[in-house]
Amino acid sequence: MKSPSPESGQTGTEVTAYTGLTGKTPAKMLMRELVWLLGHWKNRRFWKWIEEFRPEMLCLFLANNTFLIRLAVRISRKYRIPLVVYSTEGYCFMDYNYFTNRPSAAYKLYYAWLRASYRKAVPYVAEGFFNCTLLRDRYEEEFGYPCSCIMNGSEIDFINRCFLEEDKVPVISYLGNLGLGRHKALMEIAQALQQIDKRLQLDIYGAAPNDTVKEELENCAGARFQGFVSYEEVIRIIHESSLLVHAEWNEEKTNRDLKYAFSTKIGDSICSGTPFLIYADKGLAETVFLKENDCAFVVEKKDMLKSVLQQALTDEKERRRITENAKITKEKFFTGNDGFMKVFL
Repeated sequence: MKSPSPESGQTGTEVTAYTGLTGKTPAKMLMRELVWLLGHWKNRRFWKWIEEFRPEMLCLFLANNTFLIRLAVRISRKYRIPLVVYSTEGYCFMDYNYFTNRPSAAYKLYYAWLRASYRKAVPYVAEGFFNCTLLRDRYEEEFGYPCSCIMNGSEIDFINRCFLEEDKVPVISYLGNLGLGRHKALMEIAQALQQIDKRLQLDIYGAAPNDTVKEELENCAGARFQGFVSYEEVIRIIHESSLLVHAEWNEEKTNRDLKYAFSTKIGDSICSGTPFLIYADKGLAETVFLKENDCAFVVEKKDMLKSVLQQALTDEKERRRITENAKITKEKFFTGNDGFMKVFL
């Protein structure tokens, strides 16, 4: 498991939106590609190093650049070695200007160049690996080479918490990032809990991105903003909770940018043994994965929220079924990452 980041609940790369990336524009990305295209770094010493190293396989991280793809293809072709690709993003499917969120002729040129580079690599790719099933399926459909899914592993202990404790108010917890409008979705969860039972509260752990978010959470009935906690505390809270929740703000721009994002917190929640609920759009990779494996309570629309929350907090039979499926999902996707080994065998 990756080292925890400063925000509670984050154990690796957290879900982030692309729009508004500081300082990056389509024009700057094109300039970067042109500089690398000059190829001053591809001198005799570079190729001598490649020949001395004598690679038997080439691994390429597919990102939002063309120069590394061109280089990988050239090496693969010249030395006749297989190319294995890996990605956690859907850059080659983003036909909109996610840098500035404005119409851009430069982005159209950049995107066409990027797509062409991805396609030129196809004949040399032995296999592709991706961090979620939705991204895996999209790459396999689009480019045709064999694709597998390797998710970030989790070392959290599985402690079954499907049982309901009589005469005790359930503990409902959210741990993680509060950006991207996510606090608004959490506030809707808190309000739904209050409609079920005034005693129910959503404990929210994480660093607020600004004072406005903090104030809104502190003034929301049914929400208890707890602020930052250490990763050790995160683990304790997970195992002492009756229900864990994750949420994404259901907004067109956010859903578009986060379509293939997959929070590492999802894995920890599934693997913990505590029943898990997600409140997010049905088209997101997170939602698709959880529904496919039937290992979480899934809420896709606001009008479903109250009824699904009530079931998650009162139906012990359903909690047990979800938890059992979560354990199967843990063993299938999050225990050991040996998927790369078959490439070597």
